[in-house]
Amino acid sequence: MNTILTAARTSLAAVALLALTGAPSIAQEAAPAAPATTAPAEKPKPLSAGDKKFIKDVSKSFYFEMQLASSAKTNGNSEATKKFAEQVNKELLKGWEELGVIAKEKGEMMPAELSGGDKGSAERVKKAKGDGFDKLFFREILKEAKGVERDFESAAKSATDPALKQFATNYLAIVKGHVTDGDKAEKESTKKK
Repeated sequence: MNTILTAARTSLAAVALLALTGAPSIAQEAAPAAPATTAPAEKPKPLSAGDKKFIKDVSKSFYFEMQLASSAKTNGNSEATKKFAEQVNKELLKGWEELGVIAKEKGEMMPAELSGGDKGSAERVKKAKGDGFDKLFFREILKEAKGVERDFESAAKSATDPALKQFATNYLAIVKGHVTDGDKAEKESTKKK
């Protein structure tokens, strides 16, 4: 009799424990769990050909200009050249990082090295010395900056991706400043010391 009573108490305790924990009892059949309803991750909207070209062209130009600016910090002959190079490098690095975030979200790649004519031009600038360095540096960086300015003006008006259009609009004044500040720095670098 004690054995039956002990078994009954154990069974009642188990049922009570199951009820307290919310677990289904033997008498209750567990309902199948509802499938988790999580929204599928949204794929980024594909970029237009023009937006892809903007990312490619601007990232290559920024990378090229940063390489030139890096050379000017050590090889620049005038203080104006070095100061301008420092400003350009700082501003382009910030822009490079911002564009990199957008490019990554859109599944686009940015260059990790220079190629073709940019590579050759950067090497020529890097090897130049004295006043010849400053002259070649400004020729190359201003030519590139003017092209970048056109790219940003176009993207600020006609980019179809909102994030890219906003980036171009916000950064346009900085890019324009590189052209005007570069012209001033070039004139200052050629003044007789």
